[in-house]
Amino acid sequence: MKIMAPASALNAAMSLAAMAADKLTDTPIRILADHGAIRFCVTNPRAVISISTTAAASIQESGSATISARRFAALLSGFGTRSTINITTSDAAMTISSGNSRYRLPLLADPRAGLVINPEIARVELATADCLRLLDVVAAAGTEKTRFFLNGVHLHSDGDKLIGVGMDGTKMLRVGVVADHFSDDTRLIIPATAVKMLGKLLRVTKPETVTLRRSHAVFAASAPGFEIFSAMIDAAYPNYKQALPLPSGSSASCQRADLVAASSRLKAVAVGDLPLIMVTWVDGEPIRLFLAHEPDAGCDVVVAQTCRSARIALSLAQLTALLAEFKDDVLLIEMTDRGVIVRQGDKLGLLMSCRFIEKEIAA
Repeated sequence: MKIMAPASALNAAMSLAAMAADKLTDTPIRILADHGAIRFCVTNPRAVISISTTAAASIQESGSATISARRFAALLSGFGTRSTINITTSDAAMTISSGNSRYRLPLLADPRAGLVINPEIARVELATADCLRLLDVVAAAGTEKTRFFLNGVHLHSDGDKLIGVGMDGTKMLRVGVVADHFSDDTRLIIPATAVKMLGKLLRVTKPETVTLRRSHAVFAASAPGFEIFSAMIDAAYPNYKQALPLPSGSSASCQRADLVAASSRLKAVAVGDLPLIMVTWVDGEPIRLFLAHEPDAGCDVVVAQTCRSARIALSLAQLTALLAEFKDDVLLIEMTDRGVIVRQGDKLGLLMSCRFIEKEIAA
């Protein structure tokens, strides 16, 4: 193999592929050069994820080689962005040079083959913005090992929409985007690690569209410059629709920024690691918020259009995190007997209430 390419292009492609590397071991990277491009392939057997990226290069001799991903990434990052990198391989080593700088890295045995979609049972093409909306529900995904089936994002088709769901038993985020049919079963669960990697790849490369593919056990996403494969969580996703409590008819519509600001001010004066916030309103009156255990420490009022009455205790930290997942100006909050539902268009958030004895509130 003998190639020449700008350091900036190599470093950018290499850094994206290295996202799949195992942080606990020195993961090998497979480098392939052919047809005017260099391809980096990193497979993480422990996480069952593989990422491939490409960069344009001048190929004088095609070929392939395997070296240390960690050492190669560190070496490339040390060259200036305007440098030109020359790479050649012998039987035992890879030589990386630029100007008067010259380095060698030993070749490694070829790594285990990466994941493949075989057989492919579905694919769909999405606008990148829509795909990111689906992936963002990972913020509500679970982390408990005992409920591993919640530790990812569930995708499924519903009519003319593709739905993304993340939940952990206390909170849930659900969003839908218009898309062709992709999946109608409950077993398409993408691990949170792979979801976050795909989100980062899309935000860095900024493609216009991304293609999603799946088999019965593997999920893949590709766009110009990269491809990522991940094993799916081997489980059936719970029927999340059963977890949605029925609205009580009590609702409030307000400016998201006003509610976020009030929550932030209450957080600043709260005592303890897990403060509760009381959210209340009366028909036609604004929303009133105060700390459940410290009603005298601070209270706030948010202008809103309210219907009926509501009074509920919520985790202040979880409410703040949930509100951060919504971006539009106006929020619709629906009160239920078990929590609150927040809506913005096709996006829904659910936060369960916390147990609180009302008599603890000072008169």
